[in-house]
Amino acid sequence: MSARAETAWLPPGGRTPLTLLIGEQAGTRQGIKRLLWTLPSYAFAMMVLWVGQWAGVVDLHDALVVSLYSLLGLVVFYGLIRSGLSLRTKEPTLALPHVLFSITTVALSYVIIEVARPMALQWLCLILMFDMRRLTARQSMGAAFFGLSLTTAAVLVSHQMGWTTVEPMAEWINGSIAAVSVPVLLVVARTGYRLRHQMFKQREQLAETLSEVQRLSIRDGLTGAFNRAHAQGQLEEEARRQQRHRRPFSLALLDIDHFKRVNDTHGHAVGDAVLKAFVALIQQAVSSVQPLARWGGEEFLLLMPECDLDSAMRVLAHVQQAVDSHDWGLVSPGLSVSFSAGVCQHDGLSSLSITLERADLALYQAKAQGRHRVMAAPLS
Repeated sequence: MSARAETAWLPPGGRTPLTLLIGEQAGTRQGIKRLLWTLPSYAFAMMVLWVGQWAGVVDLHDALVVSLYSLLGLVVFYGLIRSGLSLRTKEPTLALPHVLFSITTVALSYVIIEVARPMALQWLCLILMFDMRRLTARQSMGAAFFGLSLTTAAVLVSHQMGWTTVEPMAEWINGSIAAVSVPVLLVVARTGYRLRHQMFKQREQLAETLSEVQRLSIRDGLTGAFNRAHAQGQLEEEARRQQRHRRPFSLALLDIDHFKRVNDTHGHAVGDAVLKAFVALIQQAVSSVQPLARWGGEEFLLLMPECDLDSAMRVLAHVQQAVDSHDWGLVSPGLSVSFSAGVCQHDGLSSLSITLERADLALYQAKAQGRHRVMAAPLS
């Protein structure tokens, strides 16, 4: 199928029918999805209502009144949410107003359809349970009290006006059951929601803890650079990637010059600060895809994927410039820090241990020639 044929059904602007139905803003989408989730309960209630009308136990006029009232309410709520007007309220999904509207639907059914009264009370419980997690405890109790009070008042008024007949004993039993079952249902549902919320919160905390444990397991505790074990795994993975794609990579061993002198002269606290600052400077100077690891005490390994020897030397020159231009006097007065480095390109034929030995030999040569320099291991 051509691209034109695939997109011909889309509305102007490239929006899909689903987007047109539920909108694009998060608040609007959430409100309409919530409204759509209530449709099955309305559909089931209307199905029972019209089955009753077909069986001759529900008057056609009464079935039409309840059905049209429900449909009109759903259309109004959909319009308010889809138009974005509900976004101006504190609760964009209009959960509480919709619950109150649903309660009026239950009360209307309870008053005008005598055979629907037992089902109406069950419907009320279903409404309250569905929106429990969207309402506060006070709103839930208020909605339950409103539902019971409205139903009772409607029955009494309609009886006084002669619109319906009421059997006092049956209504007393229905009201008593509702007065007991609805509050109990609210308490049970609220308790279940609270336990569910606590479970999700504990899961999030556990996930955060596991993530932190994982982070600590691959990081050096002082500098935040990767530790040697994790760096070894990265080297092996990069070597496998080179075998698949035939792309070069290089690595460098960096050693802070005269670091023991820094500790002896300025103290170990300053030495720790130097290590942390040194790592921070390198990480700022290199790409995010060039991981840095603490290889030894003051020795670090920099992995440079897809870098040949010339590119790696340019990276190290940039790192050296960053370290040289840093004001180390901010760490300790009179402090000066430099580093030596050995760079080697992995040829894909030798083992990683050979490549590391060649980088270490280049580092030794840099130190032997006076330090504060970067030496490249010749290509084999």
